[in-house]
Amino acid sequence: MADECKNRSVSIDLLKILAIMLVILFHFLYEGTRDNSLRPIGFIGISLFFIISGYVLTIKYPKIDKFSFKWFIKRFVRIASIYYLALISIILLFGKQTFSGKFTDVVLNFLFLSPLSDSAAYSIISPAWFLTPLLGLYLLYPYLKKYVLKDETFLLI
Repeated sequence: MADECKNRSVSIDLLKILAIMLVILFHFLYEGTRDNSLRPIGFIGISLFFIISGYVLTIKYPKIDKFSFKWFIKRFVRIASIYYLALISIILLFGKQTFSGKFTDVVLNFLFLSPLSDSAAYSIISPAWFLTPLLGLYLLYPYLKKYVLKDETFLLI
């Protein structure tokens, strides 16, 4: 724990707080108005979160230059253990109130592929949609890092 505190960056923590506040602000304002013009507030917050995640990965794991199943599984387990507990709890407590009742929707949620289906996309745990691109970032990180190191203009894409 002491090593983790030593390696923390106040600037990064402040940017994370800003990203979280933007997402919360969007949801708070949107729930009251249903005004789609507010969506950019949420998009900026989520984009900032993913940019920070990519930056932290490069700082924390500078030597990763190829895909490591062990490295990916470690990240997956951190996310999935909490997500699966919440998913199962919500299904048991609320059942069909939270999703269409289709077994395939449950499977897609368990595989982190719910955004690929219209009926599963925002079902069961709708705010967890961002876990799919986050896991994608973890899967692609070593390859994206190679491209960025070859040509920094790749970051603009």
